[in-house]
Amino acid sequence: MDITTKVQNAIAKTIEDLGYELVEVTYKYQHKAWQLTVFIHKTEGIALSDCEKVHYAIDGILDELDPTNGAPYNLNVSSLGLDRPMTTDKDYNRNLNKEVEVNLKNPIDKKNVIEGFLKGFDEQSVLVEELKTKKEYKLERDNIKLMTLLIKF
Repeated sequence: MDITTKVQNAIAKTIEDLGYELVEVTYKYQHKAWQLTVFIHKTEGIALSDCEKVHYAIDGILDELDPTNGAPYNLNVSSLGLDRPMTTDKDYNRNLNKEVEVNLKNPIDKKNVIEGFLKGFDEQSVLVEELKTKKEYKLERDNIKLMTLLIKF
């Protein structure tokens, strides 16, 4: 079992009991050190105090688990961020009826980017209602290069 799976299995219930969703755990070498990052979510949004609360709640569990077999790492707890790509069913469920930006591998109706509301999804496709035209597009998941929340400035 890899490090991220071990960590997810060990901390998921604790995070859920605190009222958060455990979205993902990553383990990467960045900034000259190994980084173990735990991504959390809640509907109301994540504040620094939420990250601190989760960090303190899982720190002891991870010390006991020793997922890196003694190798040093930095533990980070983070929100998803507005620019996080949507790739899983959990991501799609969390963002139903929200405005999204979809970048396509192959254009549809001469469009490489579609901005609209995420209306639904299944195993093969995603349904998006374009903001400007209200036209619904059934987009094959394989044709989606990148889908994120639409950020308006």
